[in-house]
Amino acid sequence: ATTATNSSSAASSLGFSVELLEAGPQDPRNRSVCEWILTDESKRHLADYCIPLIVPERLVYNIWERSPPDLIGWSHGCNRWGEKQWAERDICMVQVSGESTSHVIRSNKAQLLRERLSLLREANGDRHPDTLAMAMDLAALLKSLGEYTEAESLYRQDLMISEEQLGPMHPDTLTSVDALASLLKAMGRFQEAEVLYRRALEGSESQLGPTHPDTLTSRNNLAGLLKAVGKYDEALAMYRKALKGSQETLGMQHPDTLTSMYNLAGLLQARGALTEAEHIFRTVLRGREEVLGAADPRTIRSAVSLASLLEQKSEEGAVQADSYLRGYHSLE
Repeated sequence: ATTATNSSSAASSLGFSVELLEAGPQDPRNRSVCEWILTDESKRHLADYCIPLIVPERLVYNIWERSPPDLIGWSHGCNRWGEKQWAERDICMVQVSGESTSHVIRSNKAQLLRERLSLLREANGDRHPDTLAMAMDLAALLKSLGEYTEAESLYRQDLMISEEQLGPMHPDTLTSVDALASLLKAMGRFQEAEVLYRRALEGSESQLGPTHPDTLTSRNNLAGLLKAVGKYDEALAMYRKALKGSQETLGMQHPDTLTSMYNLAGLLQARGALTEAEHIFRTVLRGREEVLGAADPRTIRSAVSLASLLEQKSEEGAVQADSYLRGYHSLE
């Protein structure tokens, strides 16, 4: 997370993290950004809901004084992309490292989001788009923290309102259905999740078509649930159909296509089809290295999965696996 503060900055007073060039707000290149913040009345209310985030001092890096660990090598005063910043702009970057630290920060953020949601409900009502968006942000955060009961209440309220306002087959309603299903799956309530995943997929196919990206996502989600409950044959058919649609719609190298391939390979490995799974894992790894880079977590996950499969196949494969993992450990 990056937080910008400056007593003379209109952007900071509204809670935005806006990339201003070194020349400052008077530079013509920055005029559109400044005017967007200063003249758009619909944005002014956001100042009422700025959220402070309190973290240990050791995790805060003033970019003019010291660089965060992942920016070592850039000169002071640069953002995460290596771009020099306006000299009068105070910028601190918060480095979240370690699961325990991350959990504490996210727990504090959840409490702040609860307070913000309460303010939005009081000001705008439960059904205002800003209120609903904030409720979903909070629900997603609570899910990541394992606070499922509160998250479920928020997801169900969002779905109810969406059904009433938009109808049961609207794409936004189906997105709400899918979100609730994902939570129920995380809670181990697989039968309820399956019913909702099927509803989301059938609705998306009907409203958007079988190869729409949202439909492909719904099909992958249902396949993952079917795999989790041991319905391997149906899951395999779902994964293959999702992959075919993704290849036709998005292309072979699209990240979502590579994810579909990765999911399929994982199921094939679980069913003992190791040769086909290996071929797909290798294809995914090459694609992710080219598209995402070797240091991307998804690429590293692909390398680990391939290494695991090679170890499963033979002793010779275990030697190859060790070679793969050494190469990727050097990136960490």
